[in-house]
Amino acid sequence: VGIVPVASIDVDPTYDFGTRGDVAVLTLSTPVTGVSPTPINTSLRPPFGTSAEIVGFGLSRGGANDTGMLRRGLAETGGCGGAADGDYHVCWSFE
Repeated sequence: VGIVPVASIDVDPTYDFGTRGDVAVLTLSTPVTGVSPTPINTSLRPPFGTSAEIVGFGLSRGGANDTGMLRRGLAETGGCGGAADGDYHVCWSFE
């Protein structure tokens, strides 16, 4: 697929760092072929124990300035354990 420029970014209007709405939709500037999109689940929260693959570009632990590196890992949904409000977040533990 290669690198495709982003035409626009739509951020959840309820976004509040560390509280809620931590999702955005990127619209690419040109169509991409050969990659099937995954629908966004808007109907229900996945139950605890659901297997998932999480992917992101966030900071690693230890304070390194490495936000541009793609990371992925297997996880299982579970309780937030006080780290976040479970009413607004889907939390997980790494497998």
